[in-house]
Order: sequence, then C-alpha cells, then structure tokens
Amino acid sequence: MADLLAEVREALERANVISRAATQCEEFVAEARFDKAFQALDAGLKTYPGDPALMARRHDVAERQEAFQSAATVRTALEEAQWLLSQDRLDLAADFLMEKAAGLPDQPALLSRI
Repeated sequence: MADLLAEVREALERANVISRAATQCEEFVAEARFDKAFQALDAGLKTYPGDPALMARRHDVAERQEAFQSAATVRTALEEAQWLLSQDRLDLAADFLMEKAAGLPDQPALLSRI
C-alpha cells in the first residue's frame, strides 16, 4: 500500500510540474515572449528529461516562434515597400518585394503585393 501511495504522489508531482510548465509557457507565448516560454519548458524538462508532452510543446513553441518572426519580417517588408511606393519608386519597391519573396517563399502576401 505504501508503494502504491508513493507512486501516486510521484505521478501527481510529475503532472503538477508539467502542468505548471505548460501554463507558464502558454502565458509567455501569448505575450510573444518565446525565450521565457522555452525557459519554462526547459525547467520542466530539467526535472523530467525527455517528457513527451513537454518535448511536443517545445516543438510547437518553436514553430510558433518561427511563424511569428516570419510574419514580423513580412510586415516590415510591406511597410518598406509602401514607403518606396510613396516615394514614387515603383521599380525599387518591386525589386525589394521580389527579393524578400525569394527569401520567404511561404509568404504569399509578398507575392500578392508585387
């Protein structure tokens, strides 16, 4: 009976650590504070290395960070292209957007703006 109780306590502690890391992670991701989100997950992984739930969430956060950074790059590029257009530099705006589109082929907003 004592062994069973110890196992239950251990499982509960593990679930609490994982839940706490996941909750903190989501709060940081919502604020676009990806470095803090990774730190929260890494703290859980330090306690439970290789935990599948934490590893999967870490992978998800990495993908979300990449998408966020890509979207920020696109926004900046579109703003710069708009500035060139307002300066009547259609040629430079088109060249600039084509260059950015080549570097970010998964961003149709750049191609549609050309």
